[in-house]
Amino acid sequence: MATTADIRNRALKRLGVLSRSQTAKAADNAEIDQAYKEVYAVLDEKGLAIWGSNTADVPDRFVDPVSALVAASRVEEFSVPIPKYQRIMGAASTAENRIRELQSISKNAPTKIQEF
Repeated sequence: MATTADIRNRALKRLGVLSRSQTAKAADNAEIDQAYKEVYAVLDEKGLAIWGSNTADVPDRFVDPVSALVAASRVEEFSVPIPKYQRIMGAASTAENRIRELQSISKNAPTKIQEF
């Protein structure tokens, strides 16, 4: 499970704002936290946010596509260079479908039957 801070940091790394040894500025954290809330609201409205709330931990399998959507929602605010912009937007363009696929896999996974 990933915390909302994990999602935020991953999105900031995608945007090129945060490197491994850095900590983000408070304003950058606040901007990405707001972006996550917005992305969560859209996913929840579509029935895709199965983790319960915008403050709940995100299941690991959803971290990459969710962070891609969060980063994509703020590429203009962070003045991302064109090559990075294209990578971020490319990842975001498939993210919602990936979330749908991951949910489908979870719903169709075989149920483990226990014998008593």
